[in-house]
Amino acid sequence: MEESKGKCGYGKQFSFEFKNSVHNLSKTQQTKLTVGRLGLGLIIIQHGPYLQISHLIKNGAAAKDRRLKPVHQRKLGRQKKFFS
Repeated sequence: MEESKGKCGYGKQFSFEFKNSVHNLSKTQQTKLTVGRLGLGLIIIQHGPYLQISHLIKNGAAAKDRRLKPVHQRKLGRQKKFFS
């Protein structure tokens, strides 16, 4: 379940709350991101019925937050890579 607060636009803060999912493939995260000139700073892809973080945009809100990681980094424990 996703909850967002605030209106879309530059400089607005969004709060995302993810509840436990049925698939149990990974831990769930909770974070607050501020929309900047690069948006939320992440690229999301659809993998079946689920959404996954594909890349973090360098200097974007998600990269600066340091809590969210792309799916390939969580599975393999790799160093941080950024999409620019």
